[in-house]
Amino acid sequence: MKDSLRSVVGITSLTIADDKLDLFIESTTKLYCEIWAEPPWNETHWTEQGVAEDIRTALSRTGAHCYVAVRRSGHAFGSIVGFTWGYRVSPAELHAISHSEHVAKLAERPTFYIAELGVQRAYRSSGIGLELSEELIDQIRERGFRQAVLRTHIHAVAARKLYERLGFRELPFADGTHPDRTYWILTL
Repeated sequence: MKDSLRSVVGITSLTIADDKLDLFIESTTKLYCEIWAEPPWNETHWTEQGVAEDIRTALSRTGAHCYVAVRRSGHAFGSIVGFTWGYRVSPAELHAISHSEHVAKLAERPTFYIAELGVQRAYRSSGIGLELSEELIDQIRERGFRQAVLRTHIHAVAARKLYERLGFRELPFADGTHPDRTYWILTL
């Protein structure tokens, strides 16, 4: 992370049992809606209430874990400027996400699905996405997962470069519902 941002942003780990979870959700829902409304996603259907429900559901899943980049402030919990989370998936769960038999077969080994990674526009290109991802990957490696899988948009250039830098490999098949999204795998 750039030195100028290191003094104002800290990385924090959260789980469903964390006492700061409600503050995290409250601080994250608007940011989430803003990020996914941008190109290439153009997903304007997200509502803050829907995102809050999705976060709770995701973090309630087996093996779920979350890291957030928090802007330090005088408050007990500053504003969220970045996030990543995911959870363990079975072949059936990965099939429900991907709508692809090819992708579902990936989860025959212990697999962690990285569901989300987002950074507020003003903090992009500062290393926050990299640092969040490295923290999450270190955590899932320590937990004994053999691989991590994620999907991203074919036009999400910055995300694709980040995943390549982290050692992910793009797979030769797309999402069954969203053909503009491909899957990536990292062997741990």
